[in-house]
Amino acid sequence: MIGQSMINVKSGGRGRLLPFVAGFVLLILVVFLGEWVAQIPMPALVAVMIVVSARTFSWSSLGNLRTHPRSSSVVMLAMMAAVVRTYNLAIGVLLSGIFFAARIAHLFRVTTQPG
Repeated sequence: MIGQSMINVKSGGRGRLLPFVAGFVLLILVVFLGEWVAQIPMPALVAVMIVVSARTFSWSSLGNLRTHPRSSSVVMLAMMAAVVRTYNLAIGVLLSGIFFAARIAHLFRVTTQPG
């Protein structure tokens, strides 16, 4: 629904009715017209998904890879590769946790006081 909302905003939509209508239409398509929907060739559906992905991707974020902290860039690139390869978001969460722990470890110093 995020991609759909982004396309709605880019097309000039301002209300919340479109996601509801789109969800309702999808429900009707799946429940009542499933046999007809099954006739749509898979390459056509893939093409639609590629166009939606290309239009909703923030291409300017690629230019930010050099200006953002290196750890954030590594996490973003690892997430993109992991999601495409394994559909798994845990890799990005784990990497973010590791980089966060490393950053926090340098901020605090624990010392003991005699006595």
